[in-house]
Amino acid sequence: MHAKLVPIYGIFQVNSVPENADVYLNGEFVGKTPYVSESIQAIPHRIEIRKSGYQPRVQDIVLHKGETLYLGTIILKNLAGNWNGKIGESGITYNADFRMTIEQKNGQLKIKYFHQPRDEMTYRGEINGIVNINDFLADGNVNCRERYIFYWTTTKKRIILKGKISDDWERIEGKSYAEGLGEKDWWAVRER
Repeated sequence: MHAKLVPIYGIFQVNSVPENADVYLNGEFVGKTPYVSESIQAIPHRIEIRKSGYQPRVQDIVLHKGETLYLGTIILKNLAGNWNGKIGESGITYNADFRMTIEQKNGQLKIKYFHQPRDEMTYRGEINGIVNINDFLADGNVNCRERYIFYWTTTKKRIILKGKISDDWERIEGKSYAEGLGEKDWWAVRER
């Protein structure tokens, strides 16, 4: 008896918002969204959708013989929104609240930053940032308003925020450098 084994194939298709995201099949780049696969073996596969500045999405699929599996439109999460957090360490004298509003377009971050480490000092302004997978970096000069005994001064001071984004993209934590304050730990959570 002679048997000829014939592979069983299926197809999957996926879209994303925003479009033009990279599609990976089992770790190999195969195209951009909206994407329709060639006929691929009807076995378990891992699909990953990536776009610079957005949370990567991973999904395991199982194709069946002759099936066209539609994965729908995957909405990729970015960091746009309001974030609240703290700079400093619990139990230490310096442990101040800060806020940032992130606007994100084409993977570029524009961050409105506000931090008041003490009553007589505020850091306020816009800085630019980037995201690379789950790494966050923002850097720029903001206005530092500081009160001396009888008057207020405003000077430009540099702010650097480095951090890691949690897997669900709801928390960022890392190191903050503010000119005049030095390096401190920081964290922020997305406002609901």
